[in-house]
Amino acid sequence: LPRSPLPIQQQQSRHVQSFMCSVTHLPEQEQSPSAGAIFIIPLRSKSMAMIVVSGPASIQNSKEWLHWRALGIGASEAPIIMGKSKYSTAYELFRRRLGIGPSPPPNHYLETLRNRGKRLEPIARAAYERHTGKVVTPLIAISAINAIIRASFDGYDPFDNVPLEIKCPGAVAHAIALSGSVPDEYYDQVQQQIFVCGSTHGHYYSFDGTDGVLLEVARNQSRIDEILKAAEDFWHRLQLKVWSSNE
Repeated sequence: LPRSPLPIQQQQSRHVQSFMCSVTHLPEQEQSPSAGAIFIIPLRSKSMAMIVVSGPASIQNSKEWLHWRALGIGASEAPIIMGKSKYSTAYELFRRRLGIGPSPPPNHYLETLRNRGKRLEPIARAAYERHTGKVVTPLIAISAINAIIRASFDGYDPFDNVPLEIKCPGAVAHAIALSGSVPDEYYDQVQQQIFVCGSTHGHYYSFDGTDGVLLEVARNQSRIDEILKAAEDFWHRLQLKVWSSNE
């Protein structure tokens, strides 16, 4: 299976004790033909390093971001690959990633949720900061252990090394959060984020447009191991462009 194309030892040798450090280039396969090189900034967390992407690729949903994301497995894809998504199967994701077949029919309910989430996310992040007294920054990052494993953080606290996932979901998912649990369809996403930044826990913040509920999610190493195994298998299928031997 493809492993990290990044020279990890070289990256780690550049680390400094503070969060300030030099900027380096990604290997050629991680360069955007339309925007030149994508820059990365190695950061030292309390437990390990992660590679934080800067430049055009750090703008979520931009052309450069989509190019960068296609070179690995994003955290939001983890629930799909693990069979927890309500809206897509791993096979459907496989076909979408390779551009096989027609585009799926529009899901107006899902699009409404996504548009609502984009509109409310800055408001929710401000509410989270008021609730915690912390200032967080959206980040795009790559695991320093395996560079196909990636995450887009809605917020990141570099001092406590805590990733933040914000959801502005429907009433059912928000009610589950109010009861003290992360909805199943989001749990694996948070675990992949925890892995990428090497944290002991992450924050899940569910926001209904007015009020939010904050859940601390402990690192679940056994689940992370399952996610990594499934992600590598999925990535291997993508490279072969074959889902199963009889396809």
